[in-house]
Amino acid sequence: MGMTSDQGGGRAPAVRRALGVLDALAFERRARPADLARAAGLAKSSASDLIGTLLDERMLARSGDDLILGSAFTEIASGFVDDIATVRRFGIGWERSSVLHEHTVTLQSLIGAHNVCIAVRLGAHVLPYTPRAGSRLPLWDGGSAEPVLLAVPREDLRRTLDEFPESSPDEDALREWASSERGTRAPDDCGHDMGRRAPARSSTGNLELNAYVSPGRERGGAVVATVHIAPSADVDFAALGAALDEFAEDLKPRQA
Repeated sequence: MGMTSDQGGGRAPAVRRALGVLDALAFERRARPADLARAAGLAKSSASDLIGTLLDERMLARSGDDLILGSAFTEIASGFVDDIATVRRFGIGWERSSVLHEHTVTLQSLIGAHNVCIAVRLGAHVLPYTPRAGSRLPLWDGGSAEPVLLAVPREDLRRTLDEFPESSPDEDALREWASSERGTRAPDDCGHDMGRRAPARSSTGNLELNAYVSPGRERGGAVVATVHIAPSADVDFAALGAALDEFAEDLKPRQA
């Protein structure tokens, strides 16, 4: 799905080529330079210069013979979750969890009337919708709240709507929902939604389990960890939910 130097036309072809490389690597997670050039539709010579520049700017990094996304993206993503350590622990924790490692898990932040995917790790199961880092999805769909909101204190939703106003037709409905106690499944003292062990279907077609991480007060909206599940999957939801809660607890910003 990469771009060649001729694709797209217009301005800043070097930027387009860089985005093609980064997009291909974000999907593959790691790749050899030649494979990355081929995936991005670039000639080897063009890719070599571009990769060198991206390495210098910390947008790419080396892991043995492979290329991976660099530390610059972790630093950028940390602005949405109020703590760079949260983003780093997200990848490490997913790798180490024998339960979560089989599933696609995202770290998400509520920004205005949307949910922004900050980081993602892809599991082995095919999903109706595959989340990508940087994607934005509405928090309100067809007259109802998306599952992620069931894990978030409503005061956090009211705050993000105030701090990140959008010209979204859903904002009024979200504000009304955030101010109502009707249908609330309140988080417990740790932020865990006590009624969400049965997964809820998202508008994407995925089933979701969500766990509250933090309010993200300093820089962004509420932060949530989400497991995305195919509707047909045979899953022990109690075990998966317990693993997600433990994971979310480890992601919380450390007290100074």
